[in-house]
Amino acid sequence: MAGQLLHRIVFSIFQFIAPSFYGYEGERTYSRNRKLEGEVIKGLITDQSKLEGMLYGDAQLSKSGCEAVAIYNVLMLKNRPKLMSDIIRDLQIQQTLVNRGRWGTNPFDMMMLLEEYNLNYEPMESVAEAEEKMKDGDMLLVTVWNHGVKLFKGIHGYVIRKISDSNYEIYNKNYRETPEKATTLKEAIGEGRYIVGYLIR
Repeated sequence: MAGQLLHRIVFSIFQFIAPSFYGYEGERTYSRNRKLEGEVIKGLITDQSKLEGMLYGDAQLSKSGCEAVAIYNVLMLKNRPKLMSDIIRDLQIQQTLVNRGRWGTNPFDMMMLLEEYNLNYEPMESVAEAEEKMKDGDMLLVTVWNHGVKLFKGIHGYVIRKISDSNYEIYNKNYRETPEKATTLKEAIGEGRYIVGYLIR
């Protein structure tokens, strides 16, 4: 609980010192993304680095905006697809981007979009809690610190789906051609220091 509170404070400070707003630039980004996404997005995304040309605020989506990719993948896996350009726009309107997207997304603010999209979700405060509650077919939208807790190494968000006991699929964690595999949730998360996760049923 104390760890979650500290993480919330850190991301609130990030947003305070580097806020993002949706306006004319947001509309221009949206128009650009709508034109490009049909060329660069083909189904589930397991390698975000290939999304060249699309923008996440002022940043390149190929390098920032992994939480938007994670939400996109969740909706695809639930057979409720939504355009990436719409997801990015909605995140911008809700002011979840940090430093106009250059520092990614505040993972604690993603709940607003999960609610807007009517997803059945539950915040998970720890890996142990998520492992205990995940059932076959459930997904975990997780955000971790890269390389432990190093602020300037950034964060990364991605999706883990439980297929069955000892069988997990991971989407867009390490930018692979196909989903990665793991036998436990702890293995799926790896060395990244857990920030927050959303169990999605």
